[in-house]
Parts: sequence; C-alpha cells; structure tokens
Amino acid sequence: MLYASMVCPYLARPNARRGLSAAQPDEMTSHVVRGVARGSMGAVVGFGEYEYAVTSSQVLFRFLDVVEFLPHDTADAHLDELRAELVRMAE
Repeated sequence: MLYASMVCPYLARPNARRGLSAAQPDEMTSHVVRGVARGSMGAVVGFGEYEYAVTSSQVLFRFLDVVEFLPHDTADAHLDELRAELVRMAE
C-alpha cells in the first residue's frame, strides 16, 4: 500500500482528479464522479482482517480492525517507511 500510495496519481496528490465516475452510484459511491479532486488528506490504512463476497455482478469487500493509519498530504511523506519496508523484505 505504501508503494501504491506513491505511484497512483489519485492517491499520491491532493490535486489529482478522478478519471471515471461510479458505474452505479449509491449512498456509498455517489461522490465518485469524474473530475472530482481527492482533497487535502490521503492515508495508507492497514487492517487486521477483511472479508469478501462474490456475487453475479460484483465483488464486495469489508475491511475490519484498523491497525495502522498513516495520513498524508502528498504520498512522498511515506518514502522513508517504504524504504525501510523494502530493506526488511530483502533481509
């Protein structure tokens, strides 16, 4: 997620704009509109567990138990954490 927060333009920068609108907006996704800016705050969030379900038309996810919350304005704020994680993985 640290890497994704840096390479995905929408996650990385507050002025990034959505490229697509939600296919079938509802109360949870009505804000997903093409051209809308991310806004001033982004974050990398770690969860203790997740659940998923596959229906005939979609895959649903539910994330449970926040274990880490790393807020950022621009994602390069996480560069030191990403470097440290890469070193740990190489050991």
